[in-house]
Amino acid sequence: MMGVMKKRHRRMLVWAAVIVLLVAFGVFAFAKWEPQAWQKALAQLSGAPTIPQGWITYTNREYGFSFSYPPDWQFSTSTLAANPPAVILGNPLEGTTTYEIRVSIEKNPDALSSAAYVEKMLSDIKSQDQAGSVVGATSQVSAQYTAATGFAVNNDQEYELNNVFEFDHNAEQIYAAHGGRTFLFDFPVAGQGPNIASSTQNNAIAHEIVGTLVFTN
Repeated sequence: MMGVMKKRHRRMLVWAAVIVLLVAFGVFAFAKWEPQAWQKALAQLSGAPTIPQGWITYTNREYGFSFSYPPDWQFSTSTLAANPPAVILGNPLEGTTTYEIRVSIEKNPDALSSAAYVEKMLSDIKSQDQAGSVVGATSQVSAQYTAATGFAVNNDQEYELNNVFEFDHNAEQIYAAHGGRTFLFDFPVAGQGPNIASSTQNNAIAHEIVGTLVFTN
């Protein structure tokens, strides 16, 4: 009986030592892990965006959304009175070479998903073009793009048209539907011509900006 008790005691001591080692390793790993990496992991678990340090957050309570952008980018709300309303940011917005992101707030009365909204939009444009060619009216230019993909931003499903022809440049169009509205981020693709400022670098930042989008109601 005493032998059995001693074996159980030794087994408990071994397990206690293992637990202590595991806890020590965890504390060491946590101490070595960069705070930004820890915050990013928590953000991914919660579905919240990871906002780079120093970025400015714009919140529009009327339309229920917010996003963040670098502090050296220019920002304008002068087109909120337009139809559809929009905000514009860029790096820069003025000069001989510019880079502009237009964030338009479009009506989505049927509360369609992002993919369904884009599908309906493309179908409507095609129908209008066909009707125009039948009656001899000036036809619209149907949407020309090379790829259409769906993806998630902060647990919300978005949809993108890539390499959209916009006469003086090609653009990426990212549609984010939410309730009765669809938010469209429109910005030049990477590798554009001399009139688009730092197109590759700014295009990468544009995707980071889209990644901070949050619906606030």
